Parts: sequence; C-alpha cells; structure tokens
Amino acid sequence: MYKNFGIAMLVLLLVIPYVHSEVWVTKESEHFIFYFEQGSKAERDIDSIINIEERNYRIITSYLNIEYKKKINCYLYPEKRFKEDFGFYGGITKNNSIYLLYDDFDRGFIGAFRKGYGDGHELTHVLTSNTWGPPIPGDYINEYPPSLYFYEEEIAHYVHNIVIRNDPIVSMHIIAKAILETEDIPDDIISNLDTYISSSLNRNNYMTYFYEGIGESWVSYLIEKYGIKKFIEFYKLSCKEKSSSKALKEVYEETPEKIVKEWKSYLKNEIKEIDAEKIIEAEKKIMEDVNVDELLENRNYEELIELHNAWKYMAEVHETNILWCEEVCVRGLKFLQEGKNFYNKGDYDSALECYKKAEKSFFDISFKKYFEHTENLIRECEKINENKKMEKKDFVLYFVVIILVISIIVFIKIK
Repeated sequence: MYKNFGIAMLVLLLVIPYVHSEVWVTKESEHFIFYFEQGSKAERDIDSIINIEERNYRIITSYLNIEYKKKINCYLYPEKRFKEDFGFYGGITKNNSIYLLYDDFDRGFIGAFRKGYGDGHELTHVLTSNTWGPPIPGDYINEYPPSLYFYEEEIAHYVHNIVIRNDPIVSMHIIAKAILETEDIPDDIISNLDTYISSSLNRNNYMTYFYEGIGESWVSYLIEKYGIKKFIEFYKLSCKEKSSSKALKEVYEETPEKIVKEWKSYLKNEIKEIDAEKIIEAEKKIMEDVNVDELLENRNYEELIELHNAWKYMAEVHETNILWCEEVCVRGLKFLQEGKNFYNKGDYDSALECYKKAEKSFFDISFKKYFEHTENLIRECEKINENKKMEKKDFVLYFVVIILVISIIVFIKIK
C-alpha cells in the first residue's frame, strides 16, 4: 500500500508547508484532533474515522508499550489539496502530526477506513519517533544514520500489516525470499546496513530492495523469533547509541552475520515455494515511474493492464485483502481495451456497451481517475451516436424533400 521515494521523502519532510488552521473544521477525540474540510468525504465519515483511529491507538500503544501524553493532529486531505501541498499522493508524518489523503480508493486512505483498519502506519511513526526516535524530520545524513530510519519504517510496516490489518506473516517475507533466490543477500548486509542503504539510494532502488524486500522480512523475523519486547529494547538502544549494528550485538547477544544466516535459512526452508523471477519482475513493474494520466490520455490500456496485473499478482502472492480490488480493476481495463477496439472499427454501439461495463467496475472499487476517464469515453460515444442519428434524420428529410420536388415537377409536366 505505499512506493519509490527513499531519501527524497525525508528531504520533503523538511519543507512541508505550514497548515493554516483557520481553513479547517476540527473535531477532537480522546487522543486526536482531526482536521478536515467542510463538506468533504472526511467530514461525512468522521465518526467512523475517529472510532477506527482510537482503536488503532489503543492497539499500537499496548503492543509497543508506549505511554503518549499529547493529542495527535490528524489532517484528512481532499485529493487536489494534498497534491498541491505535498506533491504526491498518500500519507506523511511530521513531528506530532499525520497528513492523510482521504479521497480516492486507489490513492488514499479512504479504502483502508472503509475496510475498517484505517491508518496504523503513520500513527506508528508518530508514536515511535516522538517516544524513542529518530525524529521525523531529522538530519538524515548527519544526525542519525540511515539504518535507524530503516528500522523506523519497518516497524511501522509490521504494525500496520500484521498487528492492525492481520495479514499473514508470510506476506512480509515473499520479496526477501525472491531476492535471496535471484540475487542472494550478503551475510554482512545488517552489520554494514548504513553502507548498503547509501549504495542503494545511489542506485535509486531503496524502496524495492530494502523497504519492500529485505527490510520488512528482517524486522518481521526479529519480532517473530525473539519477541516484540526484545525488538523494542534493540530499537531504543539503537536510537540512544545512534548505531543499530552495535545495539543488535548487545541486545541479541549474537553477531549480525550469524542472525542473518539464520534468517536466510528461515526464508529458504520455512517460507513457501515461490516463482522468484516472476515476483521480481512484478515488483520492478510496480516500481516503474508510470504516468497514469498520460497512459489514459493516449488510451494505452495495455500498459495499464500490465501494471495492475503486477499488483494483482503480488496481492495474490502476499495473500492480502486487496486482491479483489485489483481483479476488478484489471477487468475494467480489459473492457476499456475491448471498447477501444470497437471504437477504432467504428462500432460505437459495441464500444459504448464495453465502456459502460468498465464504468461499473471502476465505480465498484471507487477508482475515481479511471471512472472519470471512462465517463468521458461514454459521453464521446453517445455524442457520436447522437450525431449519427441527426445525420440519419437529415438524410431522411433530404430524401423526402427530393421526392416531393420530383413529384411536383412530374405533376406540373403532366398538367
């Protein structure tokens, strides 16, 4: 749910614009102050949002054994405003505030709240960073080593996916197993984590290789094998010492290399058999910088089908509950492709029928961008059909006039 920025994200955090409270409607709960626009979808759903986030707060603070005194600011953004303020779509954390896009199912958190699990990821960031560290935003390069932000991101992944959403634990290990089978994982990757992260940042594959692959699996392994209490002890000491490698040796009483070998053995022998090459191929497709607007404008549905088939495949492999959504999306895109073929042949009635099927698919999963695109196609086909009907009427009228003129001429000649 969340992909391809690395260090750019942390740079962005330093320049988040100030939020002017006078333009927001607010509503307080026990542990939050929620901000939303009047008449927005967030205002409509605010009572449900409060119930879900308060439940998440109780679950996370209990699980991580955190006592947090401040009320957390939670800004629920409409799509356009979030894009203007942050330059991307999704969620972000700064200090004691959470900023969530609460609009479209395919871009924001509205689907997560509709399904009842809401946001556990950004909430975990607020609680851990303000209680233990490292701070968000922080001086990523100089003040804290990259590995601490690596662990901060991965505990948020684990809490949201496993503790809140109750995904199967295998879902956290699939990509790491694929990497192990196709690229191998160096035994010194954890002891030299800062170096590896810096290197992968330069290769621009930070999110794929670490966050989406090795990171979520490694942290899940530590928690599942040694327990959350020991992980919290390790995490807190890492922040205090500003060294995860040193803290790992002290808390787990083993060298990082030894634990990595055990983890790799676990991935090899305990995680289900997978098609590693196909998984890596799907991940690369998902991580591509795809301009959806441009593809829709050019009616390049083939590439969009490839993208969503990759999402669909990874959802199936991870055994997560977004699979149904991607299945419906792919079905809708196939209807668009079929409609395009009919359109190009001039069969606008058949094209219109396909577009209406696609429209229903995107409506069912609230994919606003695809839905609006399909609506425009439907209007275009309806206009063409209307023009054809008018042309037919004009032809009939023209034919009647000709017949009438000929009849008059013949009548005059007879006379």
